[in-house]
Amino acid sequence: MAGLVLATLTLAACGGPAPEQNQPEAASTPSGAAPVGSDAAGYVAQAGAILDAEQAAFGAFFGPERGALETADGIAAGTAHIRTFHTAVFALRGQARALAIPAKATLFSDAFLEHFDRFVDDAQRMLDALDAADPARAADVYRRLKRGAFERLTTLREKLALVA
Repeated sequence: MAGLVLATLTLAACGGPAPEQNQPEAASTPSGAAPVGSDAAGYVAQAGAILDAEQAAFGAFFGPERGALETADGIAAGTAHIRTFHTAVFALRGQARALAIPAKATLFSDAFLEHFDRFVDDAQRMLDALDAADPARAADVYRRLKRGAFERLTTLREKLALVA
């Protein structure tokens, strides 16, 4: 429960919706591409804050107390945690898409957005699997996601440092 509260507070601090305010994608993401700007330092700070919030969401979703989500029975009982994670990464993806991208961060931005697309899509796959009464498939997605989540964050942070 403490992890859920931490993720919700982190999300709220970053301007994202509370879990019960999950909006359809078209309503919560900007239309068109993010504007290209020239402030690399501002971009790095904003992208870094988004990665920090994502780290907190990952900690809450993949933390040691969530080991039960790796099983079909555990994940079936953890639907609320999946929805909270989906809402958090969905909101963070919207924030990432809204950033003005300096010319020097174009390649990083592409990887950054692909990263969020993957986590939002995988969280949705888990929810879809549970809706289809296939908790084993949802647990498989969870395990795959968990294997490399923190490593991908580290790689993104290293790439972001090159933008500064």
